[in-house]
Amino acid sequence: MRAILSNPVIYRFQQSLVWSGKRDFHALLEHVVHRISQEKGRKARVLDIGCGDGKLSQRLGPICDYVGVDLSEAYIAHARETYGRYGTFHVADLGDPAFHAKFQDANPDLILLIGVMHHCDDTAVRGLFDDLIDRFPDAKFLSIDGIYVENQNRIAKWLLDNDRGEHIRDLAGYRRLLPTHDYLIDNFLRLPFNMVVFYKGMDLKKIAGAFFGDTQR
Repeated sequence: MRAILSNPVIYRFQQSLVWSGKRDFHALLEHVVHRISQEKGRKARVLDIGCGDGKLSQRLGPICDYVGVDLSEAYIAHARETYGRYGTFHVADLGDPAFHAKFQDANPDLILLIGVMHHCDDTAVRGLFDDLIDRFPDAKFLSIDGIYVENQNRIAKWLLDNDRGEHIRDLAGYRRLLPTHDYLIDNFLRLPFNMVVFYKGMDLKKIAGAFFGDTQR
């Protein structure tokens, strides 16, 4: 399962099966980007690190200046061919100093890291976030990953256990990595699945509560 998901077509099919739950995370992202654009008085600049096959640009590209970055040459080639009109895409390794030289002038308003942390060990995550915050101090951050929780649904645990990422954590593990970030835990998929969203520079819990009509948030 882990190996075949490296193919962008199969990866997209798998993603289409599980996303688009009742609580549409991508719609929430659109709402967040709209809010940033209103605050700035111009299109928001979005840097999507770990953009995969670029599908998200189809949602966000029309309302922002979108730049997608991924380590996979196959994913980026697919993104450029399929979604090139919605943004620009680059192959880059976050651990390579050349990454920062390439994007030092990007000046993003929002940095997305969707499904990135669970592919990185603790040292890499700390270094990545510290470096991004140092380089882009005015940017808002939003990161989402799967999470282990107590009394977890068997399907959710099986999906996490079989994910390609080898560093899925529980909340305590994520909190140790991002002590200055706020978070919310929710399910944005069709399947019973727990996800944790870490964020900085915005009150996402309040924004999400209003967007989804949650009175309890």
